[in-house]
Amino acid sequence: GAVIQHIEQINFDRLLQIEFINAQRLGHQSRCTLVAEVMGRHSNVLLLDQEGVILECLKHVPAEVNRYRQTLPGLEYVPPPDFGKVDPFAVKPVELSRIAEQADPVLNFQRWFRNNFHGGSDIFIAELAAAIKITTDVHLETLDEEWPDRLYEALGRLYKLISTPGEAYIC
Repeated sequence: GAVIQHIEQINFDRLLQIEFINAQRLGHQSRCTLVAEVMGRHSNVLLLDQEGVILECLKHVPAEVNRYRQTLPGLEYVPPPDFGKVDPFAVKPVELSRIAEQADPVLNFQRWFRNNFHGGSDIFIAELAAAIKITTDVHLETLDEEWPDRLYEALGRLYKLISTPGEAYIC
């Protein structure tokens, strides 16, 4: 039997990696990783060996179907594209301010967040908006200059809350 060694959500995106040790029934100690890509009709589950080569996957996707990446046994695993989005918990204040300054001012907060960051569920964005005392439908052009700083602080508080071992946070 295998033992779960590590579980990680990648970049606050819809990717989950579960690393197993001793995943082979007989033979030497080995590792493998189960990758769950939860992306609507593009969802897939893949089993990788310790070098990142696909052992098997639920959906076999050849080059004729996807020009960016193939998901076929025997090929090296390539993660889905990130579309230039940022992990909201890894963003630095300067980068957050730059992203805010370059935004189309007529966008509302929810659309702006989804366009720029991973993990933009309705509940998560509503929680962030409430933390900085705005609504999700407020247009960026109506916000004051300090809103990116308040957002950065709210992200830090939320990250601390959800990453504390043994604690659960439900929006």
